[in-house]
Amino acid sequence: MHKWTEQDTLTLIKVRVEKDNLFTGRRHTAKKAWEEILKALGLGGSVTPTQIGKKWDNLKRKYKELRCPPTGGSTSTEAVQSQATVEDEEATESGSDSQECVEPSTSAAPPTRKKRKSPLLQFLEAEAVKEEDRFNRIQAASEEASAKFLKLFEELVRKE
Repeated sequence: MHKWTEQDTLTLIKVRVEKDNLFTGRRHTAKKAWEEILKALGLGGSVTPTQIGKKWDNLKRKYKELRCPPTGGSTSTEAVQSQATVEDEEATESGSDSQECVEPSTSAAPPTRKKRKSPLLQFLEAEAVKEEDRFNRIQAASEEASAKFLKLFEELVRKE
């Protein structure tokens, strides 16, 4: 049984978003897509496509519950997270195929449509900025090292 860490979950989200085009909605494509994601995550032997699909469904359900809690009672974030973690572990242990989806309650009036970015999109954009920043730092360090090497090489050539 695989114990999902926070880093595993973040990596799953990134890879699933990157490979969204594999989920075409056509018959039998999801299993192959999840197999490819498992391969990318290096979890092919410890998690089945059904289990990772259930993990994804639980993450989406948890996201919906946290974004728009059901009316009529207050559910703490910690309680929702711990319940979802228990459900994830149960699904992983049983290899359950059930696709239970809990939709948040809606009020009588339709919600107003605002062009807000979802937290997942905000997270991914922040990660992209961090990655670009890291790339630029590595690139600058590489250019600096190349300049030093070239300078040393020129000095060596002058001495001969």
